Amino acid sequence: MKKKNIGKEKVLVIVGILLVLAALGIAGLDIYRVTQLEHVESTLKVIRKNSNSGKHAYVTYEYQGTTYYDKVLSSYNAFTMKNGKSYTVLIDASKPDQPHTTSFALDFMMLAFGVICVAVGVKRDQPNAG
Repeated sequence: MKKKNIGKEKVLVIVGILLVLAALGIAGLDIYRVTQLEHVESTLKVIRKNSNSGKHAYVTYEYQGTTYYDKVLSSYNAFTMKNGKSYTVLIDASKPDQPHTTSFALDFMMLAFGVICVAVGVKRDQPNAG
């Protein structure tokens, strides 16, 4: 039985398509989260470097009359989060002491890499004219 050889170009296109689909799925979940959770202004009070797990951002905010002090965020972005600055966090009404953030940077990078993989794979698969 003869094995069918899948070219590197086709693998690159398939990987690219999977990355694009994953990025769109993650972006969809992020958009859903942004629309479903409440937006609350907070103060980025402290940024500490924890030797075991990197940097964490801690915020203080008020939600429905209760002040939450030094709650750790679900993620930290050194480019947008500066110590002492105001920052919008997302709050789930059932868990107001667990603030969330959403950054579309990872979604965009994944999408861009997937599109580049597809474009390079398709271009390499084209026969040379000339």
